[in-house]
Amino acid sequence: MLHKCYLPSVTATFIILLTLMVSMPVVSNEPEALKYSISNALTLPLANVSIVNGQVKIKENEGLLVKLGQEIAKELDLPLTIIPVGRKYVVSNLLNGKSDILCYLIPEWVASAASSFNWSDTFMSAKDILISSKSDLHLSTFEDLRGLNIGLIKHYSYPILQDMIDRKEIFPIYASTEINAFMQLFRNPDVDAIVFKDLNFDWLYSAHGGALTSHNVVKHSLVIEYIEPRCAVSRNRALDMKKINNAIARFKKKRHTNSL
Repeated sequence: MLHKCYLPSVTATFIILLTLMVSMPVVSNEPEALKYSISNALTLPLANVSIVNGQVKIKENEGLLVKLGQEIAKELDLPLTIIPVGRKYVVSNLLNGKSDILCYLIPEWVASAASSFNWSDTFMSAKDILISSKSDLHLSTFEDLRGLNIGLIKHYSYPILQDMIDRKEIFPIYASTEINAFMQLFRNPDVDAIVFKDLNFDWLYSAHGGALTSHNVVKHSLVIEYIEPRCAVSRNRALDMKKINNAIARFKKKRHTNSL
């Protein structure tokens, strides 16, 4: 006895193929974005950090670190994702791969973890200085700081000042961000002076010089620390350090010619 063989209809075959296509994973040719982290404690001219609906945001296309990240991503031929990160989590995020790279860091600030990262060339020079709004202060030596309340950023590293803090020669008053530390000059009369980046002060003075002068805000000659910041690069991802340094060289050239 012959058995009939039933072939699926064209419509049924199409539905089966369509079902298989939908269930197959989508393979993207887009490379994984560069996870470029910026500390959310920073302020301009390094980065424009704000809080929108309770979320920390870093404004695109504004700030030196954003532009440096764009140069690095361009050189690596990768899409760029900028990730705000709290200073407390800088090291852990680089170690666990949540961040691929974070710039404005030096090995001394991360102690024993420094050997776990690849380090770029330096990309700028900076200084930590002291600013105050008290006209009777003249701070030119570390001896002048004895007995003062000094505004600092929580989770930042201050190797020289830490010794003075431990010996109770100075008394720290901590803020969560650089801009909050700056505002302590006006909101907290107990703060005698704050540690601030020279380039941040220069930027503020260029934008709001009249207001700073009217509030007697001045920067002092004492330099707390000379800084040659670098980029710390996670070893969880194979990133070409030569290309990163090429991008840094291009960034420095553009900054020197004011073309950023």
